[in-house]
Amino acid sequence: MFKEILLRILSKVKIFRLARLFQINLNILFFFLTINISKFFNSKVDNKLVVLGGSSGNAFIGNTRYLYNYLKNNTDYKVVYFVKSPILKQNLEKVGIKTIYAYSLQAIKTLRMAHFIFVTHGLSDIIPIRFSPWFKFALKVK
Repeated sequence: MFKEILLRILSKVKIFRLARLFQINLNILFFFLTINISKFFNSKVDNKLVVLGGSSGNAFIGNTRYLYNYLKNNTDYKVVYFVKSPILKQNLEKVGIKTIYAYSLQAIKTLRMAHFIFVTHGLSDIIPIRFSPWFKFALKVK
């Protein structure tokens, strides 16, 4: 929803028209904009927030599914599963799985606040944003 609204608004902007004219991938342009928009969100980290993503945000399977179930049943972490499909979001929430839709402002806010982010296939499982300073530090520690 957020992605569609943003793309509709930006289609009226001259740079977006030029991107289409020169056949620049609009998804790449969207991710560039998402990264730059994310820096305006609060970067205060919630030490109990864990975000999981897998299968490019299109399925709830594999390692992140088992990790979600383990964390939910055995810890006091706030666990959220990242999805890119509105239908998948609806189906998972029917069975009690807490999800966040990737193309929303809430998704950017959640990723900025996350203490841990687990993915199976890389940034394609979530959306690329400008992560909080804590997260950048944690990546360098490895």
